[in-house]
Amino acid sequence: LMLCSTMPKSFFQYVLIPADSSLAVESKTGDRSGGLANDELVKSAKDYFFELSGGAAKASAWQQATPEQRHAIAQQWRKHQNDQNINMTDDQILNYIQASQTNPSCEIMALTVPTKGNDYQAVSMYTSDHSSENEIKNERACQLLLDCGHRLPETASRKEAGVYGDVFVGRCYDNEQDEDEGWKRLDFTHEDLNSNSDWIKIAKSINGGGGSGASNAASLSGTMNQMNMNPSTQ
Repeated sequence: LMLCSTMPKSFFQYVLIPADSSLAVESKTGDRSGGLANDELVKSAKDYFFELSGGAAKASAWQQATPEQRHAIAQQWRKHQNDQNINMTDDQILNYIQASQTNPSCEIMALTVPTKGNDYQAVSMYTSDHSSENEIKNERACQLLLDCGHRLPETASRKEAGVYGDVFVGRCYDNEQDEDEGWKRLDFTHEDLNSNSDWIKIAKSINGGGGSGASNAASLSGTMNQMNMNPSTQ
């Protein structure tokens, strides 16, 4: 039903779409052996966005902060939350902030969810969850979302809805009823970005796994690895 180029069984292809439209889409190769638990695409995306956001420098700064500086950061966070008496200790606040700023993470948006109509093939977009105001709109990623029947995401920090910064896109097979394979990576290539691709036509059809044009693409991650802010669970 869906045509994908073939790679050696132990490897798969995915793409990096730069926000700068003058730059070419990059084809990437990953190892399938990690499966869902150690998915190489997710790991690569996390590491890529971590480096772009200066995560290593932030981690080093946290390690060198004095107790006075750490207390001041916690107080500033409380003030930002409009609750000076928020029921979290300095350490709990700092652990939450540090985890959200210094651990590799990414946001995952479902372009298609696996359905019988698309042979249980899901296509997802991976973006930074710590995007900078300096990042430009990724027009190619926005078009891909629209092609799959989704609205562009809106955020309070952006005047214009859309996807900002570089993104990765990949495909997987995901069928809980399949006891033999269940979940595995499939190829997603440069050619799959074409608006006339078979998988996009299927996504727009009934039970094709895409959007209806009335909502945003579903988030598969929220914000990955973000700690629970409820102090009772710390």
